[in-house]
Amino acid sequence: MNGSAGTADIRVGGAFTPGLLNPDVGRRISLHGENPYVEFGFPEWRRWESLDDAPAIPDFSLHLSRTAICESHSRQDAFVGHLLDEAAARTTAPVSVGVHVTGDRAVGGGSFGLHSHFTGTEEEESRAVRFLTRLGRESGLPVWIENANCYSAGARGILDTWRCVSRICEATGTGLIVDLAHLYIDAVNCRVPEELLLGAVPWSEVAEVHLSGVRTGRDGTLHDGHSEAVHEGVWALLDTVVDQRLLPEGRPVQIVVEHADARWTDQQDLYYADFARAAAVAASASAPGSGTGGPHDYGAEHCRGYLRQLCRTWIPKLPEASEQRGLPYAVMFDEWVADVRARGKRIVLSLEEVPVSERDGVVVAKYDLLGFAKERLAAC
Repeated sequence: MNGSAGTADIRVGGAFTPGLLNPDVGRRISLHGENPYVEFGFPEWRRWESLDDAPAIPDFSLHLSRTAICESHSRQDAFVGHLLDEAAARTTAPVSVGVHVTGDRAVGGGSFGLHSHFTGTEEEESRAVRFLTRLGRESGLPVWIENANCYSAGARGILDTWRCVSRICEATGTGLIVDLAHLYIDAVNCRVPEELLLGAVPWSEVAEVHLSGVRTGRDGTLHDGHSEAVHEGVWALLDTVVDQRLLPEGRPVQIVVEHADARWTDQQDLYYADFARAAAVAASASAPGSGTGGPHDYGAEHCRGYLRQLCRTWIPKLPEASEQRGLPYAVMFDEWVADVRARGKRIVLSLEEVPVSERDGVVVAKYDLLGFAKERLAAC
């Protein structure tokens, strides 16, 4: 799908799900689109290459949820070396590497084999910059980072983390993966309006947007749900992102539906429905004219009308005199504005606010309009 000026260039892809390689070809899930895009971890990469009857391997991003991004230099170097060893043993290559922004793997959720909370301390930020820089240099691939936090303590923590992520992107040139489900979950768990957090995201750095389901725990806490249909709250955020033209223009963006669970083999109608919905959103964002036009300077017309009213107050007899000569005040005001523009001047309210060196290029509204009106009405 090719973007045009003022539009986003979006491709829809998916996370790896076992159904993509189901031994029963009749029950195998199809890759989305004519130009498929998938996210693998290390095991999926190896498995896809090892199967003789697997579909042709598509464009894929190596997606790593658990890395040494905020750990010691020695552990970082060991992880990068591990990645390079794995890549050397493969016959295919990813188009990018995606990394969750997480804390130490030995604490919090990391101690259970998942991922730990990223606190965004100066030390974590410094280590993340080093790791990402080294990973990009050694792999030779674009590196993207993803917001992984779902259980922040409050709005301050969420916003501080996003500021930290922005600095990491700026320092490393790393692209950004915005997981809208993670953002939604973090916001709702902290009782923060979820759309408010869209303003904290550095959208100009975005390379990928993730969509997934949401689960509710027994205590009411929300959790990520890759076995669930994409949550309506996540769809609403995506609609806002597209409607407000937040996605960067002029370079590709991937929308990834993260249906990674094995259960999707038995719920393929729901699986394909979410991909179709994502594709429809992508098409609307990429349609010619969807993002055209410059900024809307609604304030200019308001200021024009307000100045017209100010001048009516400053020169109270002018509207009546103008009307008596058959020239509506509003028409005469517009003629004056056009005359000022033709003279190459700028309108000001007071000469005192203009440096002496600039005064030749301005007219004071009250006096210039009055002078213009005398000449104009004398000719009527």
